[in-house]
Amino acid sequence: MNLRNFTIYDLFKRSARLYGGETGFLFNGRGITFGELFDQIKALMGWFGSKGISKGDRIAVLGPNCPQFFNLMGGIAALGAISAIFLPSWLNCSMNRRKENVRFHL
Repeated sequence: MNLRNFTIYDLFKRSARLYGGETGFLFNGRGITFGELFDQIKALMGWFGSKGISKGDRIAVLGPNCPQFFNLMGGIAALGAISAIFLPSWLNCSMNRRKENVRFHL
C-alpha cells in the first residue's frame, strides 16, 4: 500500500475501519480506541465546516503538546484545510516568523 497519497484523515479512517475497537492512544492512564478517535475527528470536521473552513484554508492551532492535536489535525485535514501547529514554547521564537508567512482563517 502506498501511503504517500493518504492524508492524516485517511489514515485515521483506515485505522478506525481495521482496528476500531482497539486502543489507539494512551494518555495519563486513559485509553481511546481508534473508533472513538475517528468519531471525534468527524465531529471536529463538522464543527470546522460549520465555521466556513474549506479546502486550502489555513488553521492555526495553539496549545500544549497533547493527544488532542491528532483530533484537530484529522478534522482539519478531512476538509482539505491545512493545520499550522504552534506550541506555547514557540511563542517567542518562531510564531511571529510563521504567522507572517501564512494567512490564517481560524
